[in-house]
Amino acid sequence: MKKSIVSLWVFVLLGAVVSMALAQNQGANGAGTLPGQKTTLFAGSGVCARCHEGLFEKNNIDVSPVTLWRSTMMANAAKDPLWRAKVSREVSEFPDLQAAIEEKCIKCHSPVLYKQSVFDKQSYSIADLANDSLTRDGDTCTACHQILPDNFSLKDSFSGDFMIWRDDPPQALRTIFGPYLNPFANPMVNSVNYTPVFAYPSTQNFTINDSEHCATCHNLFTNYVLQNGELSEDKFPEQTPYYEWQNSIYPSSPDTTCQGCHMPQKVDPIRISTVAVGQTRPRQPFWYHHFVGGNRLMATVLKDNIDQLGVTATAVHFDTTLANTTEMLQNQTIELAVGNVSVSGSSLNMDVTLTNKAGHKLPTGIPLRRVWIHLKVVSNNSGGVIFESGGWDASGNILNLDPNLEFEPHHDTITAENQVQIYEGVMKDDWENVTRLLLRAKDFKKDNRLPPKGFSINHADYKYIKIIGAATNDEDFNAASSGADKVHYQIPISGSGHSFTVDVEVCYQTVTPGEVDHLNDYNTQETVLFNDLYTAADKAPVILKSLVLNPVQ
Repeated sequence: MKKSIVSLWVFVLLGAVVSMALAQNQGANGAGTLPGQKTTLFAGSGVCARCHEGLFEKNNIDVSPVTLWRSTMMANAAKDPLWRAKVSREVSEFPDLQAAIEEKCIKCHSPVLYKQSVFDKQSYSIADLANDSLTRDGDTCTACHQILPDNFSLKDSFSGDFMIWRDDPPQALRTIFGPYLNPFANPMVNSVNYTPVFAYPSTQNFTINDSEHCATCHNLFTNYVLQNGELSEDKFPEQTPYYEWQNSIYPSSPDTTCQGCHMPQKVDPIRISTVAVGQTRPRQPFWYHHFVGGNRLMATVLKDNIDQLGVTATAVHFDTTLANTTEMLQNQTIELAVGNVSVSGSSLNMDVTLTNKAGHKLPTGIPLRRVWIHLKVVSNNSGGVIFESGGWDASGNILNLDPNLEFEPHHDTITAENQVQIYEGVMKDDWENVTRLLLRAKDFKKDNRLPPKGFSINHADYKYIKIIGAATNDEDFNAASSGADKVHYQIPISGSGHSFTVDVEVCYQTVTPGEVDHLNDYNTQETVLFNDLYTAADKAPVILKSLVLNPVQ
């Protein structure tokens, strides 16, 4: 009798946990339901949530992988309105290349659509995302956890060319890789026909926690259109965080992989499933599925437009992602220092030094982003601003830039307000002109993005991640592979007195106003939608670091 009561209690408790998980799966505050479909190769995140949601650590904090993941840019890769606008803009410019453009983009933004279509030998397009919640599930659980290590670190693996089968013609393996020894396989085999497998059977076969896993999508090379209208055989290194990481101190640092920063570990054991409790045990370490990056703007846009964009996360989920994003940007991204401050005659002199703390260039990823220094000097006598370099307006435009320049050059020394130190990648086409079209981009005309510590021009893959432009002649830029840049300011102060307050800020934008204007050149449904969402958003840059000196005399 006692055994029956205990069994009933366990059943009721398990039912409560599963009911809570399903309630969370269904969403709240307008969030959509996680997809529960299954295909030959994939299952939606809603299927995974049936067993892997409702996981809590101390203080009743939900750390379930799907709970943390669903409000990230990974989960929303296929719903991201900026991505959709960018693709539509490129297709509008090159309609004859629509299939090639969409294939390149779908590979990583909707790997379920791409891999399943290839497996089934069916055609596909971005239009197929419209009414299919599974393919709109972004970089979903069963896509990442099926990736095979066979071509890791090879160029053949980049740009979304990861493997989830070995045979030709392809055969479905239905193997799910995880980080723990001796997984209890029966529930997963019986419910979704996946066999869970330990991901590290040997040192030559890492599949989950190595940077090479992330590199399959985040190292991206794209063909470009030549002057004769043909598509190049060469490829442009559009984004290369993996090569940047390789060319740094971090590969030799324990646990400093992509996942080490973007999926922080918890040492305390966590039970990873809410079913088969008697057959499973708490596991350690536990990887938080934060997938935290720097894209606070788009995470905010997604949060503010959950219903319109068909997002499956709630506002509360996004609050967690935004808090993680802010913490990373402000505490793990950059160091700011001001030194050699002096007043000499009619000049206020100082050095501003930025040191990159990230494991890749700053900013990295798609070259729509920029970091810059905002420095303002206020007279303590009059209270007036006597110098400001890098201020911005309500639209996010940097003020006082020289309109006659194609782009702002790299500066070693700044002496005027219309000079601003901007760290960015500026693309050029086959005519050597500046371009914002990815399918025109042959190389960079400027790349002074801050390299990571240990970055060397002698690295084997330096040609893909090279410093370009005036920064190559700046002795203070990445001196001794420091990952730092020292900018000298010589500020005119004639007639302003000799007591000042100096404010220095490091500013970051994930998409520039110029890029938004470029997207609006073509009036597509996607660019109009993004422009409407962007117009309603707060366009102020994220302040990575700030420092105030007062008084300076």
